[in-house]
Amino acid sequence: MARPIEAYAKLWDCWLKPGEPSVSISSEQVVKVGGYDVPTDLLQLTGCAEQIFESYGAAQFRRFQEELSIKPGNTILEIGCGVGRLAIPATRYLDPSGAYIGIDIIKASIDWCSANITARHPAFQFFVEDVYSQIHNPAGSKRCADVVFPVPNQFVDKIFLSSVFTHMFPADVMHYLAEMNRVLKPDGAVLTTMFLLNDLTLAAIAAKEAIFSFDHSMPEWPQCRFQFPATPEGAIAYFQDYVVFGKV
Repeated sequence: MARPIEAYAKLWDCWLKPGEPSVSISSEQVVKVGGYDVPTDLLQLTGCAEQIFESYGAAQFRRFQEELSIKPGNTILEIGCGVGRLAIPATRYLDPSGAYIGIDIIKASIDWCSANITARHPAFQFFVEDVYSQIHNPAGSKRCADVVFPVPNQFVDKIFLSSVFTHMFPADVMHYLAEMNRVLKPDGAVLTTMFLLNDLTLAAIAAKEAIFSFDHSMPEWPQCRFQFPATPEGAIAYFQDYVVFGKV
């Protein structure tokens, strides 16, 4: 039986609320982040404004470290690592006995991380999974259901995912949960961000105080609702009861 995984509902701090001015996009091709020259185009794929990419990544890693009680000697798996927003601050926290494994579906981001972060920190390894995505990888060659994380059984201490399940359908979430359960040590822990629909968030939506309304649904997926009907994986919210009781 899979171990329960606690879900934390979180809206990205770098998303703008209605009425706020839009963030201007720099003409620079790279952004300085923790001593690295991060390509602007790859940074923007993470959904985070370049002006706060470094500070947001540092704050988010600190929160994950506190919530998961990550130790400097732990082995960490990040699913959806992007261009290293969390990996870069992790290089300053893990000691030589620790290790980091990052997985993403965008090859260019993985190539950059391997060429830059792994080059300085060999215990940080990055792998691409060429998974089809309506938005991020429309030419992907495999389905989520075909993914096998490049990690041995019961190998990692902690796993975190940031805005991954917010773009995945129920059957795909269940497959990823099974893979996470396979690679996690018996005393390991997972933290994932999700859009949750519960009394609090549904009230905010009804009062038009929420960024997203999640107006759309599909009869085959009663567990969740969607923001964008043409590209449903753009933003997916799950009813909290399904998540808590493992019926995703």
